[in-house]
Amino acid sequence: MNQLTRALKNSWLFPRYITTVHMRPAMERARAFARGTLVDIGCGKRQYQAIFAPVITRYIGVDWPVSLQQAS
Repeated sequence: MNQLTRALKNSWLFPRYITTVHMRPAMERARAFARGTLVDIGCGKRQYQAIFAPVITRYIGVDWPVSLQQAS
């Protein structure tokens, strides 16, 4: 992580600001309601899988590939 990224990490200018500041805490609160199979639509790198792993039996991540080469 470069110096600029570190400086902006908690700033609204940071590309993942919403994820860092709002989504992760929301997912941690939602964990109380998760059971059984969880389907994460738009999962990307599955950044929330670890949050739900202790309370679910199966995790299915669905995402669109960044490029056609990744679709194979």
